[in-house]
Amino acid sequence: MRFNFLIWALLLVLTATCKSGHNTHIELINENAVAKSQNIDPCTNDSTVSPGTCQCTSANHPIGCTPVACQSSTQTHPCLCTGTNADTATCECTSEKHPNNCTCSTSYHLDGCSCNMKEGQQYPLEQGLACMRSIPLTSTEKSTTIALLKNYLSGYVFLDTSLNPPGAPIGYGKHAVDIMGTLDSIGANSSYTNTFDFYEDIMVLLNNLKDPHTIFTPPCVSNLYYIVATPQIHKNITDSSYYVTASQYEVKYINWKGLPIYSSGTTLNEGSQDPIEAIVQFADEEVSISKNPVARLNQALKTNLWQRNAQRFKHPEMNKVTMQIINPADLARIYTLTYTVQVYASDDVNKLKDECPLNSEYSILASNENKDGIWMKMKNTIKKILNKTIQLINGLMKRMKKNDDENEKRRHFEEIIHKLDEEQTKITRDIEEIIHPKLLIHDVDEDMNLTTHSTNQDEHQKDLIIAYHIPSLDLGVLVISTFSPDSLDSFAHAIFNAIKEFANSSGTHKSSKLMIDVRGNGGGKVVAGRQALNFIFPQAGHPIYQTTDQMKTTSNNELTKLMAYASSHWQNTSTLALDVETMQGKPTFYTQGNRQRTTTSPTNTSKTLTVDLTDKYVLYMGNTDVYKTLTANWNLKRKELFSPENVLVITDGICGSTCSQFVKHIGDKHLGRV
Repeated sequence: MRFNFLIWALLLVLTATCKSGHNTHIELINENAVAKSQNIDPCTNDSTVSPGTCQCTSANHPIGCTPVACQSSTQTHPCLCTGTNADTATCECTSEKHPNNCTCSTSYHLDGCSCNMKEGQQYPLEQGLACMRSIPLTSTEKSTTIALLKNYLSGYVFLDTSLNPPGAPIGYGKHAVDIMGTLDSIGANSSYTNTFDFYEDIMVLLNNLKDPHTIFTPPCVSNLYYIVATPQIHKNITDSSYYVTASQYEVKYINWKGLPIYSSGTTLNEGSQDPIEAIVQFADEEVSISKNPVARLNQALKTNLWQRNAQRFKHPEMNKVTMQIINPADLARIYTLTYTVQVYASDDVNKLKDECPLNSEYSILASNENKDGIWMKMKNTIKKILNKTIQLINGLMKRMKKNDDENEKRRHFEEIIHKLDEEQTKITRDIEEIIHPKLLIHDVDEDMNLTTHSTNQDEHQKDLIIAYHIPSLDLGVLVISTFSPDSLDSFAHAIFNAIKEFANSSGTHKSSKLMIDVRGNGGGKVVAGRQALNFIFPQAGHPIYQTTDQMKTTSNNELTKLMAYASSHWQNTSTLALDVETMQGKPTFYTQGNRQRTTTSPTNTSKTLTVDLTDKYVLYMGNTDVYKTLTANWNLKRKELFSPENVLVITDGICGSTCSQFVKHIGDKHLGRV
């Protein structure tokens, strides 16, 4: 299996940091000038041209462009093949016929084609796409992938409501997605010839959910980035209006399609937009990190307008972006700023298929007739893995029933739970590597005392909790970078120590004001956020634990066996399902009730989906609260520590999972300003 699919927690691809001084190609043209610099490229535009009417060069080779003949056996561009002095219709890119490989181009990208892309270098969009399209798609790989995804997504908690998301027609509720129907359409599409276009369409489908917990990561292209354009939004301090700049010029119009701003006279061309509208539209359509439109816009302005990883964004349709700019030195004339879209390689990319090797057990042999058999073997093995997981849980239950030793039962149980926690922690850390911001305070002034509480000195666990004290502002700053620590005990100790310092009226770090910084916090364990919230804000009241339900699916059916068993045997240390009305234990919550939920598409009433649901229950974790022990003899136990008007929470909107619940409760219960 080539691809990576996550439906538990958000996984983003870290934006590449260019390792060379290469920048996007920019050209500034005075549209009013009588004479323009001569274009040395014999191809004058990017439209389809008739064969033989122009020559391909390293800078320009549109669709239909005819490659010139090779001049030497070592020439790799613009020729399609090496090892021969001419390009022919029968030229085949194979190790037997071309020992030195061949170079991908817009019209030639067969299996075995060499990308020849070097680390830190930028290449024309057409050349990069030719590289990414160099792996042929087999019918078996296509059908197997669709079948596996439909199997995984059948248990997706928002499978039905994605048809008609709750919320306003703009913002949170705007993006309706027919997951299964679109997967069927992709599977039925016979036009795919390569893996890139196929997997990219699946990525776009799940990106449209705007669900930070569910993404599809296309294979093979992790080292390739689209370098596009760098517009930025600014606020005018004089009248509070907003404006856009690019390359230090104020932008009047943007055309993402690379077309001239005007079709004729003062008539705007297709795709020409007000720059702020163009940026907002890009963020709304292309950025998938959050359902919050403001968070998507912030993320777009931070990196996504400029650098877009091919694993997270659809490829740009055109190889140019044009902008009409205002040149302060010549206000009477119209100037056009043109960005040439490039593909940046963050590492060497030779043969693309080497970037995403199949599991060694399924290495594809040279003969085509073996491929389908290998994919069928893979499909069966994937099913075996899924079945093995279920068998593992069932086996655990049997061992527990047969074994009279309580400690041995506990060991088996914690073994499974630990594996699940490890997977969740790994996914959350992947999130935070991408979205974790710089510290709230960048320059440490003389009147600022700095106390850092770190839960662990492991490389991945440094500075989970950081506390600052600013005496001049009577302010304590608590930075919580994650809710997914290795040790909940250490995590709770760090927060307790920081808050104790701020709340101690006789201490040197006494602060009447509290700022909590959760920017870039990717979430994590629900218990970590819920218990921290109860400790910092004891006035929050009850219930602080969530009322929830579950879809009845094959995977949930197996996983809830663990929770039910733990609730029955270890009530003092396990998360418990409680009855909503009586707040008594309800270990049978999953099997009771016959509730259903039906959702209908707002645009096509014939599309409906019904799912089975459990009864609602309270997910209670107070019996495992570390803070109870820490505050047992504290003189401020269960007392309000900070007045709501003195509490400020800082978030960039990219605060997922447990973090979003943490922030939501602070706002909903009026514990502070967000």
